[in-house]
Amino acid sequence: MENLSCVPYRGYTIDVRVVTSKSPSLDGQQVRYAVSWSILSSDPRATPVISLPEQLNFLTPEAGFKYAERQAKRFIDGCVNDGSADAAPA
Repeated sequence: MENLSCVPYRGYTIDVRVVTSKSPSLDGQQVRYAVSWSILSSDPRATPVISLPEQLNFLTPEAGFKYAERQAKRFIDGCVNDGSADAAPA
């Protein structure tokens, strides 16, 4: 398992967790990578804004990380654009 943090985005921190798993294939077992991501306030004492596992497997940890970061940023942008993040840090 590997935890990675992204560069702060719009006042939030995005943490990505990459977990190695094996899945069956015609050649036996193949290594795949599953990801989950959390969005945290810039206040370290605050609870996560959201934490989501992705239902996808990736061929490399880097592909999973990039996907999770992109999805988390999309979520933050959606909250900011619809006004539901009014009380959130900028």
